[in-house]
Amino acid sequence: MTPATVAFGGTVGAAVRLRWFSLGLEGTVTIPTSTPEASGHIVAWLAAASLLPCASLGPAFACLEGQLGSLQTSGDSAPGTRSRSLVWGALGGRIGVLFPLTGRLSVRGRADLLVDLAPPILTLDGNTAWNAPSLAGSFGLDLVVRF
Repeated sequence: MTPATVAFGGTVGAAVRLRWFSLGLEGTVTIPTSTPEASGHIVAWLAAASLLPCASLGPAFACLEGQLGSLQTSGDSAPGTRSRSLVWGALGGRIGVLFPLTGRLSVRGRADLLVDLAPPILTLDGNTAWNAPSLAGSFGLDLVVRF
């Protein structure tokens, strides 16, 4: 998702559940990360929304995931660099487990695997500096409150 190998961020979401099926909507923002290149650094961060139809069986769940957002990129320390906003679109899935703590409070562990629909290529001084991978993965540990 960003030029760095690891990016940290935050997610806020809501879901409606009926028996074994749920439909969730989440918003994610990553912290800007930087990758050094010969003529400067590339800095990037992602803001995206995800739609998640999920099926649950006991504490385990599996979801389809569609994600749409904006990958913000910029180059620094290099002449002629500029900031760009690129469309981020991805499809994939999520699996996880929900661990109840109290009647309304749970901890959720999850793993996502997404296929980038149009992997961007970032250039610096006219040369390719970074090719986005076709696959993006993430792990999360979430606090879940039921209403």
